[in-house]
Amino acid sequence: MKGATPGPLLLTLVSKRQCCASKASGQPGEMRLTDSVIRISASVGDWAKKAVNRRADVRTVQSALQAAAESKRRHDFDPGAVDGLIAKPPRDSATVKAIRAFQGEYMREPDGLVDVGGRTLKRLGEFVLPAYPTVRSAPIPASTMIFPLPRRPQYDYGIGARRFGARRSGGKRLHAGCDLIVPLGTNVVAVMDGKITLGPYHFYRGTYALEIRHSNGMVVRYSEVKPQVAPGIARGVEVKQGQVLGYVGKMFNTSMLHIEMYSGSGTGQLTQRGNPPYFRRADLLDPTPYLRAAVRRLPK
Repeated sequence: MKGATPGPLLLTLVSKRQCCASKASGQPGEMRLTDSVIRISASVGDWAKKAVNRRADVRTVQSALQAAAESKRRHDFDPGAVDGLIAKPPRDSATVKAIRAFQGEYMREPDGLVDVGGRTLKRLGEFVLPAYPTVRSAPIPASTMIFPLPRRPQYDYGIGARRFGARRSGGKRLHAGCDLIVPLGTNVVAVMDGKITLGPYHFYRGTYALEIRHSNGMVVRYSEVKPQVAPGIARGVEVKQGQVLGYVGKMFNTSMLHIEMYSGSGTGQLTQRGNPPYFRRADLLDPTPYLRAAVRRLPK
C-alpha cells in the first residue's frame, strides 16, 4: 500500500477484563474492546452529511481503514494517512473516498459517514480486534538486537492486520508474526549473529523463508523474501549481525518482511498445524517489543 507513514500508535487494545471498565471510562478516539466495536465520540466522514470529525475520532477510523485495506487487499480502502484530517470539500478527501469504498461491500448506497455505534463502525472493528490474548515475550535483552531492515516500515506493524495476534481466516487462526511493509527488494539483515538452521525454502505464495538460531538462543524466521537470497546464504552458514540475508518479496500487491520470533526452548518445526490459535511452535514470541526497541536506533 502507498501513503504517508502513520504517526504514533493510535489503537489501544485491551483485555476482556479491562474492556468492562472501559465502557464507563474509555476516552473518545481510543480503540476499545466493547461489544466487538471500535469507539468514537462523534461521527466521522462527509462534512456534507454533518459529520463532526473530531481529530482523535478521524485518526481511529483512518487506522481501522488501513487495517481493513491490508486484510482485504483493497487499496481503495486505504485513506493514505493517519493524520486526523478530513479535507473540504469531501469529494477531495481520501478518507471519505475510503469510507465509501469500504461501505460498498455491504451497502447499496454508501454515504461516506461513520456513525457512533453504527454498522460501518462495527464492520471496521472486525479488522482491528484480537480474538485471543497474545503470547508474552520472553525476557531476552532487546538491546542486543538490531532491526531486520535498513529503513523504517511504511506502516505501523503494531496495529491492524500487520500486528502479531491479528485475526486470520475469519478468526480461525491468529497472525504469528509482524508484517513490515517496505519497498520490494529492500535488504533483509540478520538481527544478531547466528547460524542458518533451515532455508531458503518456499513459505507462501511464491515467497521464501530463512530460519536462524541466533547467539542468544532465539530462533527468528525471516519470511516472505525473494527466492533469490544473498550470495553465500544457505543452510548451515554462520552469519553476522547486520549481514544481508535476502531481499523483501511481494505477495498480491504488497511487499513486506513477515518476521516471527521464538525463544528457542521448543523443538520441531516452527509451523505446527495442530497447535491453535497461532499454529506455531509453543515457544512463539510476540516480536513487537523487540522490533520497537530496535527501530528506535534507526536513523529517522
